[in-house]
Amino acid sequence: MLQVSIWTRLITIIILVGGILLALPNALSPNVRAKIPHWLPSATVNLGLDLQGGSYLLLEVDLPQVQKDKGEAMVGDLRAAFRKAHIAYTDLSAQGDSVRVRVSDPARMEEAAKLVDGLNPAMATSVLTSGAKEYAITQPGGGLIALQMTDAYKAQNQQQILQQSIEVVRRRIDEMGTREPSIEANGEDRILVQVPGLQDPGRLKEMLGKTAKMTFQLVDEAADPAAIELDGERLGEVVVESAGRFNTPLAVPLMDLKLEKAALLAARGIATGEIDSYHFSELPAAGAPEFVLTPRMLATCAAIRHVAKQPGLVAMGMGIGPFSLMTKLISDPITPVFLAGTGVTAAEDLEVALIERTLELGTELLLQYFSAQIDAGAKALIVCEPAANRVYFSPNQLANGYDIFDRYVTAPMRRIKAMFDARGVDLVFHDCGELTTGMVERFATLDAAMLSFGCSRLLWEDAALIPKSTVLYGNLPTKRFPAPQLSVAEVQRLARELLDKMRATGHPFILGSECDVLSVPGSERAIMAKVEAFMKC
Repeated sequence: MLQVSIWTRLITIIILVGGILLALPNALSPNVRAKIPHWLPSATVNLGLDLQGGSYLLLEVDLPQVQKDKGEAMVGDLRAAFRKAHIAYTDLSAQGDSVRVRVSDPARMEEAAKLVDGLNPAMATSVLTSGAKEYAITQPGGGLIALQMTDAYKAQNQQQILQQSIEVVRRRIDEMGTREPSIEANGEDRILVQVPGLQDPGRLKEMLGKTAKMTFQLVDEAADPAAIELDGERLGEVVVESAGRFNTPLAVPLMDLKLEKAALLAARGIATGEIDSYHFSELPAAGAPEFVLTPRMLATCAAIRHVAKQPGLVAMGMGIGPFSLMTKLISDPITPVFLAGTGVTAAEDLEVALIERTLELGTELLLQYFSAQIDAGAKALIVCEPAANRVYFSPNQLANGYDIFDRYVTAPMRRIKAMFDARGVDLVFHDCGELTTGMVERFATLDAAMLSFGCSRLLWEDAALIPKSTVLYGNLPTKRFPAPQLSVAEVQRLARELLDKMRATGHPFILGSECDVLSVPGSERAIMAKVEAFMKC
């Protein structure tokens, strides 16, 4: 008879008991397993997708978008480098896997080519790609430099992006608390994902469907918008970057139509803390005081000076119009404007005298401020008159004649236009208010380089009222861009409709916004998506 030692028996029993304890949790319900003491094993065997079911997804990496992003990054690098070197250029753009730029000055073509080559690094890495460049650079002629992404660089990007995407997917699935998922490459641009035990594939799709994009930006840890507004060079660089981002040669400054009121009241001795809410209640002294540009105004002029040094950009200035400035200085300007329209004179009514005195003071201030911007290098100035509209001027009263409108709006603007003409700069006139046809006809007589109206106007009808020497600009409803009810698709439809109708008129036209594009906290991405949508039309 076979004799088995006591130690062998004990070891065998211990192994059997241990195996039973380890396997037992698999036979218990989750509620029972939760009650097992922590010192006893409670883990279960992870069954595969074939045994316990689960979720299965096949993902595709958007490689064309990756190439597009790489091209746009190169455009940004070229823009910054050309401006730093003061090399004038046009037609800087990216399309698919190619980038192009046209050098304006043939004498600087060689310098520009060396600069572009310096931005085209050798690929990192394997023996096979050692020394190879990311882009093939050619010069087709006419000052054009073309960059084409090489096949080797595409292949390298494809491999890197696929591996990075697998890692992103793995991290997101790990956050769901699942165990032993299978995540692996499937072909050249696909990822196979298997998650055993996850019975809700919708949850997996939602988790993995979130867009992941990583970009690298220089971080200014001391960035302070209020400080930048007072630093002319930094403010100017913001304007330069904005012009580059939206691919326009018109370098439009920051719009702030409160600067002129602050300067006028400061010259009258009003304390800084009272300026926003202050309105004249008594007739200010006659005669223009010695206006001093405020720090914000000086920064604006310094920003224009910085922009004027950049090749390929048109430095522009900006300010409020005389009538709109007056409405900020009077608590109730509508009543005296109406009274003046009925024939009441300044000698007869203090309020009428008040609007006429502040209108004169405002015009004098604006002439000085605009002149300072011209001295800084502005080649055109945007004058904003949003208050010259149907709210401040009664349409019923205007039906009998536009004398009051001409006195309070057209005449002061003609003074400003005469100064612009004498200094050799262009007028860009903007009014986003509700306008009558008679108002538009009077704005047409200003001989502005550009007229910009709000979305209440049908520009294709106004084109018949405006000389073709004046470009019409606008007038998509950007004040509504923060609203989710206005979709990106609707913005594109409106843009295409406006373009088609303006082309039919044959009038010079630039598609754009009805006014400044507002920044609404929490809606920045939605607003920018709509801006980018109409810019592609």
